[in-house]
Amino acid sequence: MQVAQKRGTTTALMQEKKLLELVLAKEDEIRFQSLETIFFWDSRGQIVLSRTGSADQVSFRRDELTAINAVISTHNHPSGTKFPLHDPRYGSNSFSLSDVKSACLARLRELRVVSPKYRYSLKPPAAGWDNDFFDTVLRLGYDAIFYQVRRELIAQVQARKILSHEAGINLLHEVWSRLATKLGLQYARYED
Repeated sequence: MQVAQKRGTTTALMQEKKLLELVLAKEDEIRFQSLETIFFWDSRGQIVLSRTGSADQVSFRRDELTAINAVISTHNHPSGTKFPLHDPRYGSNSFSLSDVKSACLARLRELRVVSPKYRYSLKPPAAGWDNDFFDTVLRLGYDAIFYQVRRELIAQVQARKILSHEAGINLLHEVWSRLATKLGLQYARYED
């Protein structure tokens, strides 16, 4: 019995690794595109929904997100593509609140976003997430931390410790970092 459990765990880990490879390859394809594009995968590695939107958003109907059986999603944030490499804005922003609401509606195991400079990952707490969690827990925590971080960054700009466009790019990253600690989310930013 233990051998079967170990074999099942190894198979699941291999499937997760293959799925992540598919996602990373798709991120490399879309990271410099000028329009936002999103992909949702199921646990077998099949794309179950994809869409291209405008330069700063992709829209879905609520029923589309709740009906898909996706486990992971990734999309690009193309706003950084118009800035030079040395400009902090080249990195683009982390997740928007609407990105995370979509992940909660779809009950994803992982939400990802790619920019010209970074890859971001957000996973739910151990108990998972859904629309109720978003409305009653996540949204309230986000609002409180957002305004706190915003005040801190404004103070740093006024003290000339950072430039305003650096503050703008760091805002959402700092919010998700703090909110993850508070709510048991798993958040990461990787520089490429």
